[in-house]
Amino acid sequence: METKFISLTSGITAAYRQAPANPNPANPTLVLLHSFLTSLELYGPQFNNSKLTSKVNLLAIDEIGHGKTKGPTGWSYWTTAQMVLDLTDALDIPKVYALGTSQGGFIVSRMAILRPDKVLGIIPIGSSVYAETEDTRELGCWNAPQVFPPWYRALYSPGPNSTFEAPSFFSDDLIDVGFGDVVTKEQHAYWTQSIRDTYRGDEGRKKMLMCTTCLGDRDSLEFRLPEITCPVLIPHGTKDRVYSVALAEKYAKLFTSAPSVLLKVIDEGQHFLSASHPKETDEIVLNWILDCEGKRLAYK
Repeated sequence: METKFISLTSGITAAYRQAPANPNPANPTLVLLHSFLTSLELYGPQFNNSKLTSKVNLLAIDEIGHGKTKGPTGWSYWTTAQMVLDLTDALDIPKVYALGTSQGGFIVSRMAILRPDKVLGIIPIGSSVYAETEDTRELGCWNAPQVFPPWYRALYSPGPNSTFEAPSFFSDDLIDVGFGDVVTKEQHAYWTQSIRDTYRGDEGRKKMLMCTTCLGDRDSLEFRLPEITCPVLIPHGTKDRVYSVALAEKYAKLFTSAPSVLLKVIDEGQHFLSASHPKETDEIVLNWILDCEGKRLAYK
């Protein structure tokens, strides 16, 4: 599938991909948002699933600071959420479902808060609604305060660093926790090279530093979740090494204004669940969207 570009009024040039190439206006649209330091390429299995693309229009987007999207030097997940909403407006897509893996899940929740009129449902996968705290670590989530200091040290520079290359431990750590023990040699090689190519030179260093800062310093949505009024689907893997099933069970209860909240735990599923278990994930997502559409159209 061809990657396309669109210039938005915010000054951002967003990279995106659609399947089918000519979306069916009768089908619902599902926005796909990727995880930290990856890109829209994370959703290759979904773009190759003809059963999914025959019933749902897919729209995968490179987030700010990632892939081929060109954006500001400083941003937050709120900025990216607004960019995604602007992009769908520019493409004349009136309403969307939004799926996000890990940090993509942070973004889809913010989209639903910003534009409840546009977002029909959200699907945070392997994600969280909290900041990184001692409470989340007690529920079996990753130890962010232990991870972030060496990341920041590797990315800081007192002046321009034109020879910067992304340290290999970034890609190694990402691949290890994202794909777990089901990673293939091809996946490992692809994402290692992708991170190396995307975050090169001083511009790449600054972008990578901002991605890391955005992840580590994000705000909690704990007290804003009642603002989300659309259905919520939470697929979560039992082998997710970043955010635990216990965390997902806890935050699922906070969507008090959502008409429905469904937590689907997938046995042996990894943090990048749509990549480690695409068949199971796609089936759950497709059935849920079709069910939501049936109920929505029945009440129109």
